[in-house]
Amino acid sequence: MSKWRFRLIAAGVTLSIWVLSLIPLGQASIPGGDKLHHFIAYASVMAAWRLATPLHAKWQQLVVAASLMAMGVTIEFLQGLTPYRFFYWADALANAAGVIIGWTISWALVKLIPAKWYRA
Repeated sequence: MSKWRFRLIAAGVTLSIWVLSLIPLGQASIPGGDKLHHFIAYASVMAAWRLATPLHAKWQQLVVAASLMAMGVTIEFLQGLTPYRFFYWADALANAAGVIIGWTISWALVKLIPAKWYRA
């Protein structure tokens, strides 16, 4: 899979997070049950962006990780401004944890899988 495909996937996941985070949705029936969704979404988007950036561009990868963490906090603040969503620090923390784990998983993929697989 080529870099531009990973970039399209990462951009699509990023856009999906923005849309799904700001539209009215029903609340989870289990208190705190949505934290897993936050975690998975941000781990996925971080892994996709990490695989879409050059291996040697460590600074760029750090900027992406910091930007995704900032995005998670920004979205939480924006949710607090809506009448149908709420700001939760726990959600922002789940987002940040997802970014960290997404970075770790993608790092492992880069180390374990030959570069031809994702850098074609």
